[in-house]
Amino acid sequence: MSLLSIILTLLLAVDPETAALQMKVEEKLSGFIVRMQQMQDKVSSVASQRAIDDLERDIQSQKLRYETYSSSYREVIADSENLLDLVVEYKSIQQAVSDSLEVRKAVVSADASFDEAEALIESKVEFYKDLRREALKLSMSKKLEVRLKKLQAMEKMEFEAVDKAFADATAAKNLVPGLQSRFDALELKYIGIQNLSGEIAAEKYVPPIARLKDYLLSLAAVSILIMAVTMLSNKIKAAKQLKKQMKQMKEDLLKRDEDIPSI
Repeated sequence: MSLLSIILTLLLAVDPETAALQMKVEEKLSGFIVRMQQMQDKVSSVASQRAIDDLERDIQSQKLRYETYSSSYREVIADSENLLDLVVEYKSIQQAVSDSLEVRKAVVSADASFDEAEALIESKVEFYKDLRREALKLSMSKKLEVRLKKLQAMEKMEFEAVDKAFADATAAKNLVPGLQSRFDALELKYIGIQNLSGEIAAEKYVPPIARLKDYLLSLAAVSILIMAVTMLSNKIKAAKQLKKQMKQMKEDLLKRDEDIPSI
């Protein structure tokens, strides 16, 4: 071995004490990595805001312990390529955990928002049916116009809450596709409430004679519609019958031609 090689070997050699310290730090950093990986595995299983808060506290505590430890052995880590690789690995996992937790927080928040919106809208279904009946009753008397207007003003505020709840449910569904089937059922209830809201808002006092006239006109309109549908149905049946008869006549003519003897 040349003198230069011996000198380089001596310069690059790590004394036993430093080597032992590096092994100790390596073991500690590996432990931090394992614990952070365990926390990453927990992220996908949290299903409530309370569980998220608990996990977030654990992650922050783990980060603080890591920062405190790595700062204490900064120079030792800087002198070892292996330790630097462990630091990079830890930082990468830590960032992945933070990103996953943010996504999970958004999903859990969306689930909770949808549950709240669903409960509110479902609670208003029967309420709106009763409100519609009450509005109709109040519209029967001129003396009850003031009460009708108060009811309509109150209904308007109620529907604003329903409308906001449906918007929240829509946003939650867009973020969490698994809510689609529940959203479809909720949308039907929302449309029903929306229709009742429009009817309540349009309700007003109409004198009995005018109300009877409107009723009769609506009956007449229905009768005309039924007559039109009946006429159209009869025409279709007649056309089918005519087509059938023409077909039968054609078959009879062909048969007659076949029966005539050739000369």
